[in-house]
Amino acid sequence: MYFRRDALRFFGALAILGAALCVITDDVCAALIPANEVRFSLENVVVDTEFALLTSFVGQTSGVLNYFSEITDTGWTGNVTGTYAGRNLDVTYIGNTADLSSMSWFGIGTFGSETWSSSGTASFTDPPLEGILDLKNMQVGLSVSGSIGAGSITVKLIKDLDDQELIGSVAVSALDVPVLGSALEKELSLTLKQTDFSYTSREKYTVLFGWASRTDVVNSGRLFHRVPRVPPPPIPPPWQPLGPGFEEGFAGPGGTTFNQMQVQAVPEPSSFITWGVGTFVLLGYGRRRRGKVAA
Repeated sequence: MYFRRDALRFFGALAILGAALCVITDDVCAALIPANEVRFSLENVVVDTEFALLTSFVGQTSGVLNYFSEITDTGWTGNVTGTYAGRNLDVTYIGNTADLSSMSWFGIGTFGSETWSSSGTASFTDPPLEGILDLKNMQVGLSVSGSIGAGSITVKLIKDLDDQELIGSVAVSALDVPVLGSALEKELSLTLKQTDFSYTSREKYTVLFGWASRTDVVNSGRLFHRVPRVPPPPIPPPWQPLGPGFEEGFAGPGGTTFNQMQVQAVPEPSSFITWGVGTFVLLGYGRRRRGKVAA
């Protein structure tokens, strides 16, 4: 009896101390990342990144794609559809995420008259304060046009207990775009709310040399699962609220979680890169200086 009482007091004191430290240091109170949120994060980053590579390949234009997937304890199956740059896109993704330390995915489908294929591997580690999601060996290609892009990305994930959110950001990215003879620099801002399990993601891609441009890939969506109901209702479209037969959030162990989102590109005007502008400025300055000396 006394031992149990002392143990409760001890762990209670630890909890109070931890909360106090968060307040004093003004740091984010973080926790370990649940496996289902790791699987969701990988899926989100894969779809967004491959779409960004596509926009870099065919040119930047506005367009909205619809994505829907089913996530389980062992992986996910998803489908992205829509029209971009005047061509229909229809790609099915299959991810193997049973072991978070050794994950993989591939995509197969069509973009216009060409066959789409993509693949990659990923691993996740969850040290104190923040998790590390490494995406490697990313390859995206079309049957006629060839490679769209390839590379790797490292994403930091933090479980914010204060604001009840999962927060994702890019630590390192190395994405090559052969058609541009260039590379993309990637930024990520992913927020999954734990209150209603809706999320938003904004990814910025900047061409590092050649013609400098920036594309923002923005998506928003929700995670939900079925509850027992006879007969089971159909999945509602993204713009409709969840009705009877569905609940927000992840399904329990062995269940299926639905991921429903819309992805769009928000292009920005192109311009010469800084070194190009600098070169023209220096040339102009040199010409003016030679003119003054000759005078």
